[in-house]
Amino acid sequence: MIAEAIIKDSGLFIPDIGKQVKTKKNKVTIQFTILDIPACQKDSFIRAAGITKDRKIDPPKYQKDLRDEWEHRLSH
Repeated sequence: MIAEAIIKDSGLFIPDIGKQVKTKKNKVTIQFTILDIPACQKDSFIRAAGITKDRKIDPPKYQKDLRDEWEHRLSH
């Protein structure tokens, strides 16, 4: 059987699994294989989104510091 699962809240949710698995128990043991990694998980920009959300950062200062670092690295 192949079923599509949704990753949510650090767990897996398999919609309508009760219709696919005939069991009287409320738990089942499954073995799964990850078949494909979504493109959004491969994209560095998407993976980096939100990495500074819990930091108190002054955006213009942060941008200036990054540019200063780039200019310093390019000049050496």
